[in-house]
Amino acid sequence: MQSGFGFDGERLSLLVRIGCGESAYLGDEQIADKLMLVEPDPDRAQSARAWLQQAGAGSLVEAAVADEDGEATFKRTSFADVNSLRVVTGAMALFPGVRALETCTVKTVKPRNLFKAGLEDVGGGPCGLIVDAPSEVLLVLDDLHQAGLLGKFAHVIVRVAEEPLHEGGADRRALEAWLAGAEYTVSWEANPSDPDVRYARLHPDWQARIARREKQVASLEVALEEARHSYAIVSEEAQGSLKAYEAVLSERDELSERCDALQRSLSQVSADLEASRGALDAVRQEREALEASWLKDAEVRQASLEQLREERDSLETARGTAEADLASARDELAQLREERDSLEKARGTAEADLASAREELALLREERDALETARGTAEADLASARDELAQLREERDSLEKARGTAEADLASAREELALLREERDALEKARGNAETDLTSTREELARLREERDGLKEARARALKDSEANLQAFEAMRAERDRLKSSLSAATERADEQAQSLQRLGAELEELRDDNRLSLRIQRIAQADLADLQDRYAALSGEKRELEVFLDELAENVAQAMAVSGAENEEQLEGPARASSKSAGSKPARRSRKSRAQPS
Repeated sequence: MQSGFGFDGERLSLLVRIGCGESAYLGDEQIADKLMLVEPDPDRAQSARAWLQQAGAGSLVEAAVADEDGEATFKRTSFADVNSLRVVTGAMALFPGVRALETCTVKTVKPRNLFKAGLEDVGGGPCGLIVDAPSEVLLVLDDLHQAGLLGKFAHVIVRVAEEPLHEGGADRRALEAWLAGAEYTVSWEANPSDPDVRYARLHPDWQARIARREKQVASLEVALEEARHSYAIVSEEAQGSLKAYEAVLSERDELSERCDALQRSLSQVSADLEASRGALDAVRQEREALEASWLKDAEVRQASLEQLREERDSLETARGTAEADLASARDELAQLREERDSLEKARGTAEADLASAREELALLREERDALETARGTAEADLASARDELAQLREERDSLEKARGTAEADLASAREELALLREERDALEKARGNAETDLTSTREELARLREERDGLKEARARALKDSEANLQAFEAMRAERDRLKSSLSAATERADEQAQSLQRLGAELEELRDDNRLSLRIQRIAQADLADLQDRYAALSGEKRELEVFLDELAENVAQAMAVSGAENEEQLEGPARASSKSAGSKPARRSRKSRAQPS
């Protein structure tokens, strides 16, 4: 396996070669700060040691990887690449020229023991592992994986044969099966010099690991919940047993008090019985005395005897009652003793059960502690897995959020489009009404301009014909100037009105795409319409003032022309009549316009 294979020029802190071969390690000092070469073949180990001393690049472990540390028989053949601790079988079938040579004893080392010092102090860069012992690939990988060391290598490259080269050795299918179970994937590269041997680069199967971690966490959570449930049940049972024991103790104390009371009653009965016996002895003594005096007084004796008999019968009755009470007390005492024994036995059983429950509780507490420890480990692993999934989940969440935002924006855009369409229709309608009003206003202004022009012509003729009357002419000039000023103001207002209507149209076009200003547009349109109506009313008033002025002017001109002469009067009659005619027709037009105005 050539130096630098699979590392893409990345500088390594440590490169480990298990089965360094004849010269595969040459050039490794250029890609790694520290080398570890593992080679059991004495001849190849000697060459590797000499090269390491010259390069000063690392260390050599002269041993074969095996299940345990110790020694084993190393089998050498005519083809040094297949030398192994295992019996050469598949290699001889694959290479018919291979012959077995001598054997020698070599040291063996368990793969994990190659790193007793650990891999934490090798530097800040990544570590690489190359296993160039095809039959021992699974041994190395599995042992390092079990020891938790395989994951510390950023790059793992192995050489494995399509078929086993040695008895019990690994092959491609066995490696792929192990990788699936160890949650690794592999990328294969062919060996140009040997098509039967391929290079494999290992990659962690993060999806499988995350799925396993999640499954472990779920299983631990279930186990923890079961343990909590079992603990709750045991706690309840222990509490029940404790309560039962306390009840037994209470009942025992009550029975003990009852036994004490019965004992006191029995003692009282015994005392009464002893008193009755004393009384009986006294009666017997008295009876003997009476029998001694029997002969003295028979009648007295007989009476005394009868009395004594009665007393005897009473005492016998009392004695029988006392004996019956004593027997009953003894029976009750025996029953109490039996109950006491039964209670003592039950207490012993309860104490045994309590002790068993306490032992089981201790075991459960130990199991709980173990589960808590396992849960802590699982939570740490879960945290690591969750950290590894965080970026993917964040990307997924951001994409989902972006999709939701896009969908919301689309829905909002559709709603805004519908509103804009409605507003467009309303604005189109308002613009139509405004254009209609504008057209009417323009027509009215055109008529005013025509009347103004006619008045200007009449005024010019009147001025030309009234040169003889200077005072009237000056007055007419003054009135003309005022009229001109009024007409200019009216014209300016009309122009401003036209400009306002133009601005309104422009604003309507600009505000049509802005739904947030629809109310403002409507308000502006209504305000402009009201302003137009006010301006129209003002123009109508000015027009009426002009008509009155023209009437007065016509009267003055007529008076002046009457003074000037009949000819001038005849010349003025035509314009005056035209002016009167025009003045008479204007109110009718105003009336029609006023009816056309919106309310």
